[in-house]
Amino acid sequence: ALQSLRAAAAAGTLGADGCGVGRLCVHLLSVLGEDHAHGEALQRFFVGHQELADPVLTMVHDAPWIPLFASGWPVFGLLAQLRARARPASQEEKLLAAAFGQTAFAPETILGDFARVLHDMLAQTADGRVAYAAALAGESKDPVVIQNAQQLLRAELPNAAALDSFVSGNWPVWSVLHLAAAAHASSS
Repeated sequence: ALQSLRAAAAAGTLGADGCGVGRLCVHLLSVLGEDHAHGEALQRFFVGHQELADPVLTMVHDAPWIPLFASGWPVFGLLAQLRARARPASQEEKLLAAAFGQTAFAPETILGDFARVLHDMLAQTADGRVAYAAALAGESKDPVVIQNAQQLLRAELPNAAALDSFVSGNWPVWSVLHLAAAAHASSS
């Protein structure tokens, strides 16, 4: 199946008339299926693949997050998988995983706890600030909070190099955004 995806992508026929979010997800899935898709190769992936960085940046900057969350497309989940393959789990991720282990799966509860407990630590780095804002967006049903998180991400993630730093950084921004999407999808 991955071979046919690659062939369709190379021929330019992959979802030419279809959904842009779906097409982006298929491309990200294809990257995850590559043999070299782990470690340092992924830590600098987007700088070397501007043709994929541009649609990712457009999606996270410009697509309204509430409909994107409700769409069910796992854009943020796939970015979280890229991050998981790019580097070993950070202390912050281990804390988030511990929250999963101690709590029944209620994304908004986990996100709220994550945001409250780690507020001071999160504010120290760009990816930490975005992770905190994403946690608040997942916990809140207020569209303004979600828009503010998206605006912060837009400001902190201006280009492919910054996208790579979010793939290799300490904070699980994409995992938190994936949880936020799950929280909103389950409440719709």
